[in-house]
Amino acid sequence: MKENYQTRQGALILKTLQTLAGPVTAEALCAILQEQKVSKATVYRHLERLTAAGQVRRFTPAEGAAACYQYTGDHHDCHLHPHMVCERCGRLFHLDCSQLQSLSEHIREHHGFIVDYKNTILYGVCAACAQKEAHP
Repeated sequence: MKENYQTRQGALILKTLQTLAGPVTAEALCAILQEQKVSKATVYRHLERLTAAGQVRRFTPAEGAAACYQYTGDHHDCHLHPHMVCERCGRLFHLDCSQLQSLSEHIREHHGFIVDYKNTILYGVCAACAQKEAHP
């Protein structure tokens, strides 16, 4: 199948991911698209393609949780920087910070290790969830 081949169902899956405010599991996406008669196999196949194309980011929000998918939007350089995932709400955040360059250099020079940011995800608690926890 051609790389740029687009079906109605594929376009619908992408459009749905674009309109969602946050991450979604494949199962939840299947449930959303059930009325449009998009099969599970089609959803999984397109999620794999969209992830490989860099249009969607796949991550696991917490240990033992199902993988989530989130549209990366206009972040075409998404693979160049790490991401952060909130362990409370599951949101994915882009971490584009100038301090990362010096951290990468330190790790390379002092530990002999080259960081691959396309697969780097930091887990923690986002500011909004931390605020909610501090002031219940």
